[in-house]
Amino acid sequence: MTIQEPQQQSLPVRTKVFISYSHVHKKKWLQRLKMYLEPLGQENIIDVWDDTQIGVGAKWREEIEKALATTKIAILLVSAEFVNSKFIRENELPPLLEAARNDGLIIIPVIVNPCRLEYMNLGELQALNPPSRSLLTMREIQWRELFLNLSYSIEKTIKSN
Repeated sequence: MTIQEPQQQSLPVRTKVFISYSHVHKKKWLQRLKMYLEPLGQENIIDVWDDTQIGVGAKWREEIEKALATTKIAILLVSAEFVNSKFIRENELPPLLEAARNDGLIIIPVIVNPCRLEYMNLGELQALNPPSRSLLTMREIQWRELFLNLSYSIEKTIKSN
């Protein structure tokens, strides 16, 4: 008789770039950010995911949970509206912060407008831009350069892993 070792449950492979945002910023900042990440997606370097990809009839909460479980990099479009979102605070941030502690997930806060970061447990994370230089205070060329540099940084991070 042979003793079989217990089968290890394999963890999902983390490949996604997950974008968390307040729906108030969907048309302006989400679309602008995705424009700079799209070339990386077209080259299959990253798989960008946000909730606009949830299909009609899909179980949206399950879709978000699946995406969170396979996220390698999370971009948070942080604003007063983001901070005030109970759903983000209770459903998206806890698994992201846990994966950052335990699985090497990278969280990149992008400050959209001035807000109370300490209520989201994000104060210890280095934001892409300082709270004093929110996207709303930037000229167009400045936020475009910021998003371009972010896309280069994400590509470098993905390729080095």
